Amino acid sequence: MDKPIYEKKFVGSLIQVFPKRFVYKLFWGDVKTIFINQIASIKTPMLGSGIIIETTGGRRYKITTPEIEKVKESIYKAQEMI
Repeated sequence: MDKPIYEKKFVGSLIQVFPKRFVYKLFWGDVKTIFINQIASIKTPMLGSGIIIETTGGRRYKITTPEIEKVKESIYKAQEMI
């Protein structure tokens, strides 16, 4: 199993960035995976505590995180590794 570039566990949530995938679980929800090569953009709402990931397929995922910049940097680093 590959080692995450970034990992954060907080208040029942999990965010992991691997070289080929982004994995997250928010509170009571299921674990979800977005492949790095499918991430088209990462946006930061003006008000909020998270990011919005848009995929090449047009889907939008709102991810709550206390470490917005670290998550974004980790995803960009993973994209550079592809």
